[in-house]
Amino acid sequence: SGPTVRVARMGTLYFVRHGQAAFLTDNYDRLSELGRRQGACLGTWWADQGMAVDAVFSGPGERHKDTAHAVAEALAERGQTLPPCTVLPGLHEFAWEELLRAGTEAAANGDPVLKPLVDALATAEGYAQKHRAVQNMMESLTLRWARGEIAAEDLESWTVFQARVNDAIDQMIAGAGKGAHIAAFSSGGTIAIGMQRALDLAPPKTLELIWTLRNAAVVEFLFTGHRFSLGAFN
Repeated sequence: SGPTVRVARMGTLYFVRHGQAAFLTDNYDRLSELGRRQGACLGTWWADQGMAVDAVFSGPGERHKDTAHAVAEALAERGQTLPPCTVLPGLHEFAWEELLRAGTEAAANGDPVLKPLVDALATAEGYAQKHRAVQNMMESLTLRWARGEIAAEDLESWTVFQARVNDAIDQMIAGAGKGAHIAAFSSGGTIAIGMQRALDLAPPKTLELIWTLRNAAVVEFLFTGHRFSLGAFN
């Protein structure tokens, strides 16, 4: 018989996007009522699946921590528990509000691409129109930010954003045992960096993924040693 081949047990990182936030209010960084229900639905689903998690992490945003709390509450109602949540600053979303302000300033200074997008946002009426206008502007801004064309004093660069998210991923998996299950609650941009890492994506494709991630959806990554691969999306 041939030599015995030992295959390392793969760990699993469940990256959860926060529930719906309070868009178009004075405090985006909190869950809407729908967002809280979405977190509870995820917790109920995990309970039905008999989900066992060895470690829980969260970005520092209230929407991140509150989604983790909603999941934990739903699990507790069914007699299951999550480990205490550790907050990792590296799991925070990029500063999209600062990016939006930088884009608005660039438009005011005559940027021919951004000016019509800013004008459309200023004249949008109702939730659907305003949401679409912000979406259009952010899609344009994030691409230019990744190319280094949009910068501001209080806005980290794309390179720095990538590095801090990858550092946070390294930190989570470095402390995990073989076959560990980790849950991490964060935002679309952060999870997209995980997708970039797993699939070796260029920045434009990485950024496209942000807009396809659903609220309270799970992206599953498998890891062992230096291997980090995609298991499931949305």
